Amino acid sequence: MFSCGPKEDSEPGKSAVYFDVSGYFTAQADSLSKCAAVWRKAVRSSGEKEEILETSADKLNWKKEFSLFFEADLRKKAYAGKFMVDSAFTTGKRTLRYTSEKTKIKSVTLHFLEGSAWPDLEALIQTGNLFYRSEYRLEAKPYLRYRVEGRQEVFFPASEKTFTVEWELKP
Repeated sequence: MFSCGPKEDSEPGKSAVYFDVSGYFTAQADSLSKCAAVWRKAVRSSGEKEEILETSADKLNWKKEFSLFFEADLRKKAYAGKFMVDSAFTTGKRTLRYTSEKTKIKSVTLHFLEGSAWPDLEALIQTGNLFYRSEYRLEAKPYLRYRVEGRQEVFFPASEKTFTVEWELKP
């Protein structure tokens, strides 16, 4: 597979201090695009019935599928110095957590499991103003499962929509 962790970033305006979330999903998207494994995609939206699609991984546009995951890019120049970084070690697992109240990315948590080439990732993204608020919870278990839960709230007139998109590798 691929190795994980931060890589040197040659793109101007990017901070190489934080984990390369964009590179993480670009590498997975490129790899999945060449794979013939069958994936199940389930989409649920508030008030609507679930839509399910089963297809070969090479038939999906993974960069488009991962578009919300790319929003969790910690390395934007504007984010330099705006995250607190914590890490913890337990038997078989290292956890790295980025948190910020100064960016729309509120948290990114990486779980590096012993024997796994890719860390699991969880992220929380929140945006809003006087008229709306949105929240996205992202979860990635590379090459097994990807999940996005979203909630969008409009204040005037009051309305709320929720959705879940989940991709799972078929056994």
